[in-house]
Amino acid sequence: MKRVDIKWKDQFADKRIMAFVFVYLSILSAMGTLAFSYGTEQLKRHPLAGRSESAVYYDLSGVKTNISSVVAKMGAVKMELSIAVESKDAEKLEGYLPRIIDRIQTCLSHTTVEEISSNHSLDFMKKYILKEVNKVSGPVKIQDLYFRKLITV
Repeated sequence: MKRVDIKWKDQFADKRIMAFVFVYLSILSAMGTLAFSYGTEQLKRHPLAGRSESAVYYDLSGVKTNISSVVAKMGAVKMELSIAVESKDAEKLEGYLPRIIDRIQTCLSHTTVEEISSNHSLDFMKKYILKEVNKVSGPVKIQDLYFRKLITV
């Protein structure tokens, strides 16, 4: 009986590998395109996306208030923040600044040192303060609020 050597390498193996790589790269490219289009769609919906470039920033320095603490009986917080308004509303804002500072101090006095120590809590606090400040700012719409410095004692 004659022995026949069988080549383990199939004649179409290289073509199958190339087809597999082509299909894999095509799927990867399609997923990248979808992810990019989803990301740009989310960017359009981002709260800062529709804001005008003509915002004016007011610096509120030295906002101080007492806050409670779980560990100690009493604590204090000192902060510097900026508020952004439309440039057309900049002059109107001057009359509402005492109310705005009072509302910020009121919001802070209802918190504890531990609540404003984490980033998640600060983000929640920022949204809450922004909502409350817009209630007392009259016809002036506060676009955003930026914490520049936050010191707890």
